Amino acid sequence: MGFLIAIGRFFMTTTINWRAVLVIAAIMGCRLLGLFMILPILSTQAQHLNGATASLIGMAMGAYGLTQAIFQIPMGALSDRIGRRPVIVIGLLCFAAGSVVAALSTSMWGVIIGRACQGAGAIGSTLLALIADVTPDEKRSRAMAAVGGGIGLSFALAMVLGPLVSAHYQLSGVFWFMFALACLGIVLLLFIPKLPVAVSDPMAQSTRGGPWRQVLTSRQLLSLDASIAFQHAILTALFIALPLILAHEYELTGMGQSIFYLVVLVAAFFAMVPGVIVAEKHRALRRSIRYSVAALCVTLLLISGFYQHWFVFVVSLFVFFTAFTLLESVLPSSVSKAAPLHAKGVAMGVYSTSQYLGIFLGGSLGGVMHHAFGLQGVLLLCAGLALIWLVITAALRPFTYVSTMMFALSDASNSLTNKLIQDLLSMPGVADAAVCSASSLLYVKVDKREADGEALRLRIETSNLGAGHKQCVKGLRGQHDDQST
Repeated sequence: MGFLIAIGRFFMTTTINWRAVLVIAAIMGCRLLGLFMILPILSTQAQHLNGATASLIGMAMGAYGLTQAIFQIPMGALSDRIGRRPVIVIGLLCFAAGSVVAALSTSMWGVIIGRACQGAGAIGSTLLALIADVTPDEKRSRAMAAVGGGIGLSFALAMVLGPLVSAHYQLSGVFWFMFALACLGIVLLLFIPKLPVAVSDPMAQSTRGGPWRQVLTSRQLLSLDASIAFQHAILTALFIALPLILAHEYELTGMGQSIFYLVVLVAAFFAMVPGVIVAEKHRALRRSIRYSVAALCVTLLLISGFYQHWFVFVVSLFVFFTAFTLLESVLPSSVSKAAPLHAKGVAMGVYSTSQYLGIFLGGSLGGVMHHAFGLQGVLLLCAGLALIWLVITAALRPFTYVSTMMFALSDASNSLTNKLIQDLLSMPGVADAAVCSASSLLYVKVDKREADGEALRLRIETSNLGAGHKQCVKGLRGQHDDQST
């Protein structure tokens, strides 16, 4: 009971629009449920299609990720221009159309084309940006953690539903199920409160360079982008081998595989929840990521060497999926922390692109390795990717938590504004500063453990830009947002 109360206290807050967050998470879950459902069954079910080979099955597995990677950033940019809702509808319609193409196909190339069409509806970054739009900065990490947990649940449910649906309705039935999920996502969109066409960004005038420059030169963000790419490359490649191992080594098919995945993944989900709480509440994100990747390395090496030993195989998979679902929860939250406020859309776009590029590479490389070296080659590929990933995580720095403070200015267009911002950036503990001329507000991100609040206020008051000098300080005092540098 105490464990459940702790979980409730972590997520319970009245400052988050949980209705909007849960609906967005449900839409994301519908898409990912369809994506994940294909993983445990494609390598076995696709063998009956015309022209099926190990390489083409791997290509079908990864084709979705390739078009997702290509269209993720353009779709995110389009959502900044015409609004999130229209882009989400377009993306879900593309996913639905691709599902129909794949469901009606009797050849391997038809399924590949359908999967590519599904991926063209690249709305992952748009959904993440929408989460950021409807949640306050200081509570966004909790919303992201809730979304990450929903993704983990979608994954677990997909591992059960995929074999069940395919056992009764074959591979085409799975794609028709995806079509239904896309339609459900469009219906769910009606329950999200109406948002403005363009979401204004108070940090758009940041003096730290343009959003692309900040995102693509940030070692922290690049390390997180590489992390999500490696994570999904490993997952996609692994599921070329896992269904075959269960079917051939342990004679589990259909219902047997569903029950196996259900038990392992439900146990893994509950095992990872304390890890999410510790990572978020005690600011241990960096350690959680590195320890989880190390666990993936060990378990993949054990699976590649001992997958014929039932006990070692099951325990290793349990630890693997515990670490995987933990990473699925904390990585998007980490990106929301590391991204500058004015560059969150770009950061989420690059992150989502990296994720789906990893799916494409994992499926393609996994298919090639399976064709050339069999199951052992696929498993060793996964272990090798995990080891490279572990080395990359060394570049992660500790996350520095900062707070956003607002100050009213008498004239935001005054020529003294830039000088004031440069002066503030030179002060200890100030991470960023920017002006929103439309509202005459100055936004300053500070680390309250290092910054001198009184000195900060005095600097602004003596700049002759403070609105009435003594009246310049506004809200957000004592609160932590989700940004870090």
